[in-house]
Amino acid sequence: MGTLHDQKPRDFKNVTKSGALNLITEINEVSKETKLSFDQVFKIYELKEKQRTNSLYAANGDIKDEQLSGFGDLISELNSHLGTIAESFEQK
Repeated sequence: MGTLHDQKPRDFKNVTKSGALNLITEINEVSKETKLSFDQVFKIYELKEKQRTNSLYAANGDIKDEQLSGFGDLISELNSHLGTIAESFEQK
């Protein structure tokens, strides 16, 4: 879940030469195991990345919904306290 007050620095994942070479090796291995072409396996990886991206968007939306709900609760509580303060001034 996201946090408002204790946000850790983002861990950006940079593409490196070794990372690219490892992916090529992995795709070649899957290609051999499945008897699919490199391009077919690569397309499957692209589809899986799309699926991962969509899942991340959904999870991020859930986090924002929770945070907005929390803000709504805080505003409601603040409104209640302001109403109490206003009533105390009206009674004087």
